[in-house]
Amino acid sequence: MISTLFVLLACIQEPTPWADVHVMSRLDEGIGGPKAQGRVGDYIIENDKIRVVVLGPRASFGPGLFGGSILDADLRRTGARWANGHGNDHFAELNPTVNLDVSRVDMESQFEMLEGPDGEAILRVRGTGTPYLNILTPLRALTPANEPNVAFVTDYTLAPGESWLTMSTTVTVIPAFESGVADLDSELVDEVVPGASVVDSALGGGISMGDFYQQGGSVDAFMPNIGYDETGAVYEAANSDRNLFTDPFNPDFLGGIANGVSYGLSPASGIFAIPLFASSQTVAFGGLTYEEPQIGDSYTYERYFSIGQGDIGSVLEGFLRAKSEPFGTVSGFVVEDITAEPLSGAHVFVYAEGESAPYMDWITDVSLDDNDHDGSFGGAIPVGNWDLVVHQEGRETSGRVPIQIDEGESLEVVLIGGQAGGVSFTIRDETGMELPGKVTVIPTDDRPALRDPILGDSYISGDPEVVLFAPYGNADTHLPPGDYIAYATRGLEYDLDAVNFSVAIGGETHVDLQVVRAIDTSGWISADLHV
Repeated sequence: MISTLFVLLACIQEPTPWADVHVMSRLDEGIGGPKAQGRVGDYIIENDKIRVVVLGPRASFGPGLFGGSILDADLRRTGARWANGHGNDHFAELNPTVNLDVSRVDMESQFEMLEGPDGEAILRVRGTGTPYLNILTPLRALTPANEPNVAFVTDYTLAPGESWLTMSTTVTVIPAFESGVADLDSELVDEVVPGASVVDSALGGGISMGDFYQQGGSVDAFMPNIGYDETGAVYEAANSDRNLFTDPFNPDFLGGIANGVSYGLSPASGIFAIPLFASSQTVAFGGLTYEEPQIGDSYTYERYFSIGQGDIGSVLEGFLRAKSEPFGTVSGFVVEDITAEPLSGAHVFVYAEGESAPYMDWITDVSLDDNDHDGSFGGAIPVGNWDLVVHQEGRETSGRVPIQIDEGESLEVVLIGGQAGGVSFTIRDETGMELPGKVTVIPTDDRPALRDPILGDSYISGDPEVVLFAPYGNADTHLPPGDYIAYATRGLEYDLDAVNFSVAIGGETHVDLQVVRAIDTSGWISADLHV
């Protein structure tokens, strides 16, 4: 019996890579998930690795306007849990743009499904430039009086076995206010000026090609050498009188993480010019030219949309493979100091030498299909010298561990995470009944809280160590060893409670909190009716 099993296992082969594009005919063909918007009539581009929905000839319900935008995106997931449109899409929308115009796509005839020479699935979308927002229309007063219009052709190409979508947009200059589509037989010009001024290019009579890259509110945006604190980066730029339209951010790529899936965008060559940076609204230009275009001129801009497991590292690996850039691999485990217990959900940040913010980020046990919870992480990494840092909310951040990676090299490491103790909280009212509330924990031993928005910890005013919500009266977390005070609150109707407590390494601490009703609201209903 055992020998027969071995024979059967030996006969199992990896599935043959494939790719396909088709029109969604039923909702259960879609991706599905917390942010999914795809519906019948939209286009599905998929292969053995990823699935993407492109908005069909209808108005967008998201931040876009017209069809032809990327609407949903997820990994290809197997098993009954993910069947019949029950996927894990967290993406908002991506719209190609030229000089802050988008492509007007509202007819079925503007879509064409093609097959590439090596089995690639291709969706071609044609349209004519139109202002993305009415508020942008006055900007045309700053451009040459006879500024021409542009016709778009965007090819979404997915090859078998690849975890990234290749996007190529060609714009052809046409007379002002003329409608039409670009002629792909025109002479194509690809001029990329890394770090160029978007204002000087778009408003000076040139061409600025890129995307409105709207990852969405449930995706934590990431930029290499800036980290997850996009708000802080923009605030710092404003405080230093840096105009991001004339002096934009210039990263190699953009990324973002959500629960079990991650996304990223990168130009095929050169770097980005990012004048607007936020999860809800990012503009990423990768093809800029200062020359004044003539009627009939065409320009092409190519970039990659990568889908990962839920960390930045898996997104970056797609870019490295798409661009055939040299890389090695790192794999390993993160364990807690002293106890050597594996740490799931810990970040392994990768820093370039001399940088104060991370270039990329792995997360332990990141895959939704990984049930081992062994603290494992890893993937591809560009060649060079790097520093690894372990960070997890509620633990002290580790020191830097230097590594050197050569092309094709595989490095295995074990990293040590900070020590912590377990803490649980119970909130009760004056009758002893457990009820919903909020717990705010602040250190009292003369040390600052360990939260760091650059490393993905959300910013919270007042510098608490952690804020917990207890929807059923109970909450738990882990905290570094030390002394703390916990505040329990439940809105304006209840008095707050405060309790001091201490946390020991590896210990378990329980804190009881009581909120007493201070305002009699009999006959009233407490509600937030804002829509």
